[in-house]
Amino acid sequence: ATDVLTAVLGMVGPAMEQQLRQPSSGGGHARIGSCGNQRFPDTLEVTSSPVARSSDRPSSSAGGAALLFSQKKMRSTADSGLVRTEASRVLRRGLAEVSSEGGQQALLRDLASLCRPSLGLEENGGSIVLNRYQLQIVLIELSHLITALGEAGTSGIEDALPVLKVALSHHDHGVRYEASIALQAAARAFPQEGRKTVLSSLDSLMDSWDNLVALADTQESPGEERKEESPTRRRRFRRNKGNASPTTQPSAQMETSLKHQYSVHGHGLAISLLLHELPMSSGGIDMEMLDKIITVAYSLVKCQNNELLAKATPGAVCTCVRSGYGLICAALSTGPQAVSSHIAGFFRLWQNSVKHAEEGMRYFSPSHDLSCLDAMLVSLVSFLKSCSELLLSVPDALNRTTLLLEKVFPLVSPGGRLGTPSENPAAASRLDSAKASVMEAFSWLPPGSYAFAADQVFSFAALHIQELTEEEVCCSILGSLVSSEDKILDAHSFARATSVGQTGGATRLEDTLVSLLSDPAHHSERESVLHALAWKKKNRKESFAMDIFESHILELSDTEEDRTAAPTPLHAVGTWKQPSSPSQASQVRLLDAAIHCFSSTFGMQDGRAQDRASRALGSLLPATLLQSARSLTVTASSLITENEKQKPRSRDEIAAASNISATLLACLQALPLHEASTENFISMGPPWMNRAKDLFFALLPSSVHLVRRAAAEGLSMLATLGVTEDAHTLQSTILHSLDELMKGHLPDGTARKFQLNDEALSSVKAGSLLTLACIQRTAQKMDSDERDRARARSDTQTSEESTDTAPQTMIMITRVLPSCATHSLESDFFYVRAHALHALAVLIAYSLPESQESFSEENLHIVQKAVESVESNFLSAWTAITADFDGGHEGEKFAAEPAFLAVLLRFMTLLLPRLHLIESTDPCIASRFSSMASSIMENSVMHPTVFVEGFSFFERLTVYTNLLSKGRLSVSNTADPAASCMPFIVKAYGTIHPQPLHEHGRLKSYGFTSLMCQRAAVNLLRLLSQRKCGLSVSFIEKAQIHGHLLRLLDTRCGSRHFQHASFYRTISAPRDAERSVGEGDALETEIILALQAIYAFESSTAQDAGASSMHLLHLILMSRVLIAGITRSENDMSSEEESLNPSVIIRRAEDVATLEASLVLSHSSTCRWQVRCHSAKTASSAIHDIARTCRRSFDEKQWKQCPDFHPSAALALLSKECQHAAAAGEKKDDELTTYAALHLQSLVIAACSTAVATSDQAELPSLQRAGLRLLAVLVEHFGDALDPESSSVMDGQSQTVLQHYSSQIASGVRHALTISSSSGGDDISYEGLPQLYAAGCEALQVVARKSIISDVNVLKRFVRNVLPSVSEIHYVTYADARTKESRLRGNLSTSLTDDRSVPLLFLVWKLRALAELRLNAVVELIPQP
Repeated sequence: ATDVLTAVLGMVGPAMEQQLRQPSSGGGHARIGSCGNQRFPDTLEVTSSPVARSSDRPSSSAGGAALLFSQKKMRSTADSGLVRTEASRVLRRGLAEVSSEGGQQALLRDLASLCRPSLGLEENGGSIVLNRYQLQIVLIELSHLITALGEAGTSGIEDALPVLKVALSHHDHGVRYEASIALQAAARAFPQEGRKTVLSSLDSLMDSWDNLVALADTQESPGEERKEESPTRRRRFRRNKGNASPTTQPSAQMETSLKHQYSVHGHGLAISLLLHELPMSSGGIDMEMLDKIITVAYSLVKCQNNELLAKATPGAVCTCVRSGYGLICAALSTGPQAVSSHIAGFFRLWQNSVKHAEEGMRYFSPSHDLSCLDAMLVSLVSFLKSCSELLLSVPDALNRTTLLLEKVFPLVSPGGRLGTPSENPAAASRLDSAKASVMEAFSWLPPGSYAFAADQVFSFAALHIQELTEEEVCCSILGSLVSSEDKILDAHSFARATSVGQTGGATRLEDTLVSLLSDPAHHSERESVLHALAWKKKNRKESFAMDIFESHILELSDTEEDRTAAPTPLHAVGTWKQPSSPSQASQVRLLDAAIHCFSSTFGMQDGRAQDRASRALGSLLPATLLQSARSLTVTASSLITENEKQKPRSRDEIAAASNISATLLACLQALPLHEASTENFISMGPPWMNRAKDLFFALLPSSVHLVRRAAAEGLSMLATLGVTEDAHTLQSTILHSLDELMKGHLPDGTARKFQLNDEALSSVKAGSLLTLACIQRTAQKMDSDERDRARARSDTQTSEESTDTAPQTMIMITRVLPSCATHSLESDFFYVRAHALHALAVLIAYSLPESQESFSEENLHIVQKAVESVESNFLSAWTAITADFDGGHEGEKFAAEPAFLAVLLRFMTLLLPRLHLIESTDPCIASRFSSMASSIMENSVMHPTVFVEGFSFFERLTVYTNLLSKGRLSVSNTADPAASCMPFIVKAYGTIHPQPLHEHGRLKSYGFTSLMCQRAAVNLLRLLSQRKCGLSVSFIEKAQIHGHLLRLLDTRCGSRHFQHASFYRTISAPRDAERSVGEGDALETEIILALQAIYAFESSTAQDAGASSMHLLHLILMSRVLIAGITRSENDMSSEEESLNPSVIIRRAEDVATLEASLVLSHSSTCRWQVRCHSAKTASSAIHDIARTCRRSFDEKQWKQCPDFHPSAALALLSKECQHAAAAGEKKDDELTTYAALHLQSLVIAACSTAVATSDQAELPSLQRAGLRLLAVLVEHFGDALDPESSSVMDGQSQTVLQHYSSQIASGVRHALTISSSSGGDDISYEGLPQLYAAGCEALQVVARKSIISDVNVLKRFVRNVLPSVSEIHYVTYADARTKESRLRGNLSTSLTDDRSVPLLFLVWKLRALAELRLNAVVELIPQP
């Protein structure tokens, strides 16, 4: 494995460093600095490293054309992030994820050992010395492996923790950053280790800080020339390789200072990350520890007043201040209750930092002041985000916050003291971060609380939108502004996908797209947004998913960020909107914040300012799009030529279109309902609205799908905003312009000077059709909001008299229907037809009445026309491409096929609840829909988007099974929805280990790796089980559904990654990509829920029908194989030629269970501990349910005749059945069933081994607890079963079966009762020990009650294990007569690292176990000890 790791890490070895090294002279990026392990010049402090700005290199967050058509090849250190991403991808996808649990444990140890020589923990004994890039990749993978292994990673953690702690003091910022995240991952799995790390890091941080201050005291005072040295020279305290002169080489004291700065930064960063994690873990974090951290933060931030340290090393002051504010950010993230007592002190620190930034600190350059101010602003944003309630509860907190921001605002504005951009890339990044933080802080303030600064904020935001757009920076928030209902239209075929999100989450393909389309992000930029805690946000559920389609599966495809309730009542006033999570790229983050501030202050401006702003946005429109906006001030004819028409789209078009559409759409969404139609603007609304209309029309032909969706939504809002206040003219103008665009004309109806090419014309038509649908949807939502407000005001008259904002439905449908037609193939664009069908579906969804009783003849006609459109388009979809009609459109047709098929499926899903209205004239329509859905999914090349829509259709079909006619006119094999969709469900989760090539040399379908597709399949299976629709117990067993789901669970557990940090660590990946890879944990939970639902269905079916327990026994036997592993090969399995006897029947049952379990164990002899744990729980539940069924058939007197729990009765009954089958001479042995009692030996052995299970010499408390409970269940139900082969009698009673295994049972129980004291000192502390101890106490009671252990001395030894010691018993003394105080006696834990609830839990279970044993002894259920 080490050789493989070395080969993978060689991708970022010296050869890669040589390629990234800048030329010595010439080139525009020589200022970036040298590469390799050498330290960079031109740095500010140890938390800064040079990074290329996104304007320096071509990359795109909205499309990849700029990469393909870039003429100039550029190199920078920022490119190392892309190389590290690919190397990490090979290590994660190709090695770690496909390894077994044992393989991942070995990989964890190997990675830790590879780091030791590079970190100085051991001498290099022939191992390679990793450079900083290789160390970062190793540390990234360590965090993922620790998360994936969980409890099984204990042994590896012991090797990794020393490495991670030493890496916190490494000279490279990236190494320290990744080591901190790995420690956070370790704290998530082992919280007590995280608390220990916090204390040790606090000590190391304070020692390093003390050494820094002491070193500054002893350092020789510089002369006057040093005081007059330029700021650039003063901050160049790092050494340049080979070019440093004697005057610029750092001294030994400076080298020592740098080491201490590395330690301060690394340990401070680790403590900050651990503070995010520990409050949510078991045991939490002690308030005393939190107060200690805040005290250290005060000391670090106050270094800003230490002139002696600033005189010696200004960068050291910046490092300390930034680390201190990082600790404050983390403390604020714990919530208002924890930090309310420290808010006054925080405000004093903030005011002091602002004062230093205004006046300037001695020995500081403006860049140093900016670095400290940036950290201060980040902490202020963290306060506003996490503790907004304190703005109202703390006196004058809101006013003081506003005053702070108003003081900071002029400093970072253009022309301000700190607002001048620096040539230093690190300083330029800090300036962008500070500006973004200022605008984010304003965004988190309640609306109207900064009225005096609103105009300045608006101008500041508008200026940066213009500047960053000219620098070709693309915003990242556009996807969160548009409705996710239309995302289905972005689907592309695998071979023609150009951006993330078009493949429905196909992991392997999207990884490649992410690498091509992402912006660089350095660790300093990532650290600035570290405390935004984007991983705490959940996905928002759109109303359409539940109200219209009523599909639980469609909710999964929603990717918009959570918009929680307003944090305070002040935020609830107006249209305040929670800001999106900040991007990791500083310029993208600045642009996102500028757009949000611009939109939130747009409504506060007067008409002239709004018009000027809209003109400024129009000036950013690229020439290639101006031909679609005839009414703009600059005409297209003066800016576009024939040569420009032939050029492919470039990054300036992508950036300008994305930013303009996002800005305008955000402004419209921020406006109050029915804004701006006053008496002065009755005809067309305010001038800015008319200009926004022209801009949206200009953006409709954009080749960027997201821009086109945003333009459609913007036009829909303009067409409905203020309609009830006489702006109908604007709506009619928009509708007229859409008609002209559909004809190929300009929006005003004039002919184009240059005709659009096929791609642009297709985009225009598609955008126009989508706009019609958006108008209907937006109008209904606005009407619904208005009615809700009227009800809230109890204004019933206004609610009843409210007018309909949307145009007439039939008028809109008649505009859409011609594009849905299939008879005119000459001008047919496949992508246009997909938009037309989607628009028709949305129009019907948002226009037909909710109540079926109120359907009119017109509504019925609409439904019939919709069904006709679906069927005709389904038939035309399979028409072959012909040269006569499709010449030139072949690529467009292939690319749009997934979107077209997905839209067809969604349209059918929408129509299902309304099909009963036309059932009298067409009773087989639902049957045809089911057949069509199966055909579409079968021929979709497993595209995830198509499969998700198909699963949604079948899920809704299970609710309307009455529509599936079983007559002769129905399509065959469509009466059972479960049978129709089951092959596709198996395909969705049927593959495990990815293989690069198919057996015929072709790539396998990317759909196999889509988490979204797998989630949809699993949820459909769960819903089928809960609704009992089409599934049968025999079908579940034959299809091996349990085996397939458990195999998928095993795979997902091995593919876990640490989700509290971005997955693509070294780049700023698109938001959709991060959300897509973050669905693994949700999939694991849904698999467990599906397994539980299927088991509940099997159990209830067996009990309701009074059937035998053979299916539950099959689950028990399969669980036994998964717990213990496969112990026999296929050669040992039973054959058909064997004679019929009980042993053969028993063996065949075990072979069938082993065959299904082999699906999980196909690549390893044992499965993961999570799967084994679930299997043990399933076996326990199955035994309980079998016992419940038997209790109904056998009373207490006949209980010994129950074959399921008495081996003698089972053996006799099975022998008799074999004899009858042999005498009949017919082959009916498949109908013979075995019984649980005949498999008792293997079950007890498996349960005993699981109760003491370990992995790589590490305890597994969760698995041991499940095994112990299984053992207790076996003893409970089989404890009275007599041994059929034994004739011995003990104390007048026959010997029971389980007494043969008394030693193994006692060993398992004893292990649980003694493990609580097995770990201590420096050993890794296990989680879940109290729960394991509780399971041991319960098992002890069952074992004692069933007399499995008859030796009184052995019972006494067990009782000693549950006897609490004197120190464990806490009691309260009587109140002192003089002081009137009572004291709590006993040894209470004062450790800040221990979970103080653990001793109490142990004590409670000990006392309960003693009480239960004593009561059982009194009533003579157990012998007296």
